[in-house]
Amino acid sequence: MALKAVRSASTFGKQGSWPRCTSGDRPTPAREHSVGKALDEFQKAGGDRTVVVPVESQAIGRTFGEDEWFHAVGSHQQNVSGMVTVSPGDGGKPQVSLDYQVNVWDRYNWDSGKSTTFPGGVTIPDDDMGRLHKVGFAQEFDMCGSSTYTQDLNSGSALGVTPADPGREGSRGDVSRGDEENR
Repeated sequence: MALKAVRSASTFGKQGSWPRCTSGDRPTPAREHSVGKALDEFQKAGGDRTVVVPVESQAIGRTFGEDEWFHAVGSHQQNVSGMVTVSPGDGGKPQVSLDYQVNVWDRYNWDSGKSTTFPGGVTIPDDDMGRLHKVGFAQEFDMCGSSTYTQDLNSGSALGVTPADPGREGSRGDVSRGDEENR
């Protein structure tokens, strides 16, 4: 009975609950499958020790909408990877959590024949930007990034977790460190 309660509490698909690039993209069946698999493994292990099941989605191509993210990144690849953890809880009810990471990557480059229109009606052809690369005034580059989240699946709360602001420490990991010197 406790297993059934946890599975129903871990139902996914609430609007706005999953990091995404375009509206309506929610890996609901995959997440439910991963939680179900972890709960099954927990039961097979006797229900008295922690079980961790790795999960990873296929890489998919996406394009951000017509906004700042579109103009900064445009089309890219993304996937989600992580672990579902099931531990013994009070009264025999399993405690389920999901630690996951959203990964995004792409080659920042210019494709011949394409163009981008910016607010105000300014259109910049990719051929022009590509020429800047070819003559050495610009450079194409690889970009990648990820965000890591933890979700307690027993609470029934939505999956949108905002991590705490780490502040500006001025260390090598601080992305704003040295901005003025590098402009």
